[in-house]
Amino acid sequence: RMGYQYYEVITNAGKREFALRDASRNIRYVNPEKRGAVQIRDIDGNRYLIDDFDSFDIQSRKKIEAFLV
Repeated sequence: RMGYQYYEVITNAGKREFALRDASRNIRYVNPEKRGAVQIRDIDGNRYLIDDFDSFDIQSRKKIEAFLV
């Protein structure tokens, strides 16, 4: 909607909802050579770390993989 993507996630701190703009710039591998952990930065500058991206189910991975370089 209006150039934003909206996510509903479960974190160590509980359930969170956030908006993301320009996903290709705000979703990154923490270490591009390892490709295990992914960091997402929302529109407020909050960072969300996915330690083991490979453990995600296929449907969830596909939503994020399209933006990883």
